[in-house]
Amino acid sequence: MKKSEKTLAGCLVGVLAVFIGYKVVNAMIVEPRRELQNAIAAASARLERRRQRHAKHDQIVRQWTTFTARTLGRDYKVAQDRFREDIAVLLDRNKLTEQRTIAAYKERREKKGPARGFVELPISVHVIGKLSDLVNFLHDLYQRPYLVRVDKLGVQAELKKKRTHAGKSHARNSNTDPRLNITMTLTTLVLPAIEGVPHPTFDLADLRNPEKAEKLLASARRLSADPETYSQITKINPFRIWEPPPPKRIAKHTPKRSEPKPKHTPPKPRPRRDADKWVLVGTASDGQPVAYVANEDDLSAPLKEYRLNAKVDDGTLVLIVPEGIVVRVHQRVGRRKTTRDYFYALGKSFKDRVEVRPDKHPEIHRMLRVALSRSSKADVGKQK
Repeated sequence: MKKSEKTLAGCLVGVLAVFIGYKVVNAMIVEPRRELQNAIAAASARLERRRQRHAKHDQIVRQWTTFTARTLGRDYKVAQDRFREDIAVLLDRNKLTEQRTIAAYKERREKKGPARGFVELPISVHVIGKLSDLVNFLHDLYQRPYLVRVDKLGVQAELKKKRTHAGKSHARNSNTDPRLNITMTLTTLVLPAIEGVPHPTFDLADLRNPEKAEKLLASARRLSADPETYSQITKINPFRIWEPPPPKRIAKHTPKRSEPKPKHTPPKPRPRRDADKWVLVGTASDGQPVAYVANEDDLSAPLKEYRLNAKVDDGTLVLIVPEGIVVRVHQRVGRRKTTRDYFYALGKSFKDRVEVRPDKHPEIHRMLRVALSRSSKADVGKQK
């Protein structure tokens, strides 16, 4: 074999040795190391996801236990008994005891959706008491640390007959703190138990401990305003009925000569010029529905009474409901006449009225259609 051939064969053997060595090192060291690094990275990602899920789980558990701690029990029957007892305590504290009845309705259990398993426990309360006592009761109720809601509240002034100098009688009530016929529907909530999750509940005995009760009531803070603001309800007294003053003697006088009318026509009055000073403060139904309006510029003035078909603001009163009133206004836009219905909410000024729309006020729109239908039928019956 020539020398050049020997050199070429040696080089070839060297290349083959290097290639085989690379394959051996790559298969035995590099590849296992790369696979190990990938496995470590995947395990680290899974661990981080589990940590995040665990942290979110802990947060959800804390929120859930916070909610269950504001319920009166895990068993709805026990919770309903405790609810009735506490409402009776609040009524006694606020002097609402006359002809009092507290009745429990059937529980309402959610069977579908995200609230599945939630149980609502409504009770009905009927009592006779003063307006100030009712305001104080509602103040205390909304300060309770457990979950409670007022579903319905109906009040009607207790009217008495008073004899006038002419021998006639008319209805009246107290102009300071009237007696009311009160009907309420109150509801509390029971949450379902979850396996493996703590389920603390609120103990009413804590409210009988002065130190604990003060902290619990201070932490509730469910009122949107301070107590002094709610005391204005009693001062305004939306149930006050205006009583006319005794008739004055009319002195005889000689009529003056009528002055000639001015040639120019005075401008027409703008009925909504003072809309911001008139406030709807109450509605009642004593045979016929009536709405009470107060003058914010003079709270000492008697309330104005309006009944159906009366002129109110710039229209005609066509509906009176507990939530407010509806006034129908006939307007002219150019040569075209339009009719619009406006809703005046209880406690709001005339300036804050809104147009009744089926999509935004479905219940008010439905009651308005019913009322107008009855009115049209009654008019047809009178014509016949």
